Amino acid sequence: MPGPSRNYAKELERLIQKLQQEGKVPRLLLHACCAPCSSAVLEYLSQYFAITLLYYNPNIAPLEEYQKVSPYFEADVYDALSLETCVNGRKVYGGPAPEAVKVQIENMKQFVQEREA
Repeated sequence: MPGPSRNYAKELERLIQKLQQEGKVPRLLLHACCAPCSSAVLEYLSQYFAITLLYYNPNIAPLEEYQKVSPYFEADVYDALSLETCVNGRKVYGGPAPEAVKVQIENMKQFVQEREA
């Protein structure tokens, strides 16, 4: 049996309103499969969030499709755009790379320990 219906647009509106009242501009990791799918979303959300765009679309094939965008694309483009490469390359604070996640886990452990003391 499905749960109650959620209006995600209204939830987003409430979140944005709260962020504006608090003067916050949080970071947002946004997945994009292609420019047509993400351009309007980027234009809207970039008013309220500091966005990092994660481009990932393993469905683009053959290589000639990439080369229509730029002749500089070569076969190694698939390695550069793999999900593993993208995730592991984001070693910044709060990023999804394993090293960054381990730092966040340790920070959270310390935070919890300080609150329990």
